[in-house]
Amino acid sequence: MGINVKLTQFIRDPIFTNRLTLFRYSSNDLIYPLDNTILDRFCLQILPEIHHKIKWLNVEPLSMERILLITNYSNLHGLGLYNIEDETFRRLFAGKKYDDSSIHQNLEEKLPSLTSFSLTCDTDMSFYWELIVPLIHRMLNLEELTLYIELSSFKIFIDGNNLKENIIYHLSRLNKFVFNILSIMHLYMKPYLPTNEEIELTFLM
Repeated sequence: MGINVKLTQFIRDPIFTNRLTLFRYSSNDLIYPLDNTILDRFCLQILPEIHHKIKWLNVEPLSMERILLITNYSNLHGLGLYNIEDETFRRLFAGKKYDDSSIHQNLEEKLPSLTSFSLTCDTDMSFYWELIVPLIHRMLNLEELTLYIELSSFKIFIDGNNLKENIIYHLSRLNKFVFNILSIMHLYMKPYLPTNEEIELTFLM
């Protein structure tokens, strides 16, 4: 059976189209973009054909802009962003509206169709307060949220109280929140550093 025939069968399989991951994992769990020939095939042929069937999309930084802008994902309910960069995020979610896609919105428009959102980034997210938190607030019907991020801060430590005030209380439908947030404090500012026990208490109150 030829590769084209197998690919055609894949794109007609709802198991394949429901949740689509468009990057590669290495043996040491690093993320890499798809080969150019495969990515071209997806962007030029496959995604325009199955865009209305995709319910969850996972993308990485080098190809995410091309993938997200290639078509309108009208039935997208879940989005996973891995190692997204500041400028890419601004263009996709805070910049000028490109078209009618539910992905390409400005900061004032809501995203009611998204029920799941995952953000993973292993570099400092300097745009967390400016862009990430407002984006999450736009996802009114979010049920599942995953944040694996690293933040530098001059005075704010991300604890349970902070997460409740800035995220959880804004998402009335949220029933699953998985997170691993590394807060990097600048010691020359002499911040107050809570103990592990104090941090744990903020999640219980």
